[in-house]
Amino acid sequence: MVEKYAKVTGNAPDDVKQCLCVFLSLGQTKGFAHEVLSRLSISHVSLDASPEQRTRDRFKVVCSLTVTEDMLDATPGNMHGGCSAFIIDTCSSLGLVAYVLCKTTTSCDWVQLYTISQTLDVMYHSSAFLGDGLEIVSTGVSVGARAMSIRTEIWNTTRQCIVASGVHLKMLPSSSRAKM
Repeated sequence: MVEKYAKVTGNAPDDVKQCLCVFLSLGQTKGFAHEVLSRLSISHVSLDASPEQRTRDRFKVVCSLTVTEDMLDATPGNMHGGCSAFIIDTCSSLGLVAYVLCKTTTSCDWVQLYTISQTLDVMYHSSAFLGDGLEIVSTGVSVGARAMSIRTEIWNTTRQCIVASGVHLKMLPSSSRAKM
């Protein structure tokens, strides 16, 4: 695990980078599309003051991945739209976890970091094919007390074009209601 986060660039603290690598590794051994997650790597995590709005911070997480056969449509052999949506969901969640860890005293405790999706809007721009390199860039849009949104773009580094983009709106889960 140390090797993974030690290679991550950006100004985020090392403990935040390490926590993100742990978060990602939880899905790499079991669960939906764990084979795809096992190949996803985090390359950059940063948090900067926003030049547009002095009261806000801008955060960014960059990941990379190579398109493999298990990510493709049966025909015509390009990356499946569901796989793109899954990648956007995962990488945007990493971005939000990074922000929360940088801005609060929250530890790497998944109960405190858990959020649920409200919406995930994905726009498909172009295809990615077997062997193409992908760079996934997630940047914060808005973070409030309960709801938060993040924009994620999947870039094809082999063909120099955008594959898909999405906006993910997440929220903290509601507390359980007392049974009467």
